[in-house]
Amino acid sequence: MDFYIVDVFTHNGRGGNQLAVFICDKWPSDKGMLSVARELDFAEVTFLKKSVQQDKFDMRIFTVNYELPFAGHPTIGAAWVARNRFGIEGNNLVMGCKIGDIPIE
Repeated sequence: MDFYIVDVFTHNGRGGNQLAVFICDKWPSDKGMLSVARELDFAEVTFLKKSVQQDKFDMRIFTVNYELPFAGHPTIGAAWVARNRFGIEGNNLVMGCKIGDIPIE
């Protein structure tokens, strides 16, 4: 899996909230995603998979202990990676997470 480490809520590339974003063709097992989150030991780790819907990405967010239904900085960081990695322009990006779809503008 390709992955990115990003700092959310900063302009200088250092500081902010650290986040790992993994790009998946298919979901790893829940145990596998939790294991990755524990190894990295970040506040949150996201796993991102392109949805069948255009400009939508399904996202799963893990802490070192459990999966979260939603969290702000992981959603913003994963959306930034999705836009830059897949060249999505405009205000059409949607992040699908456990609590539902989150439109990103």
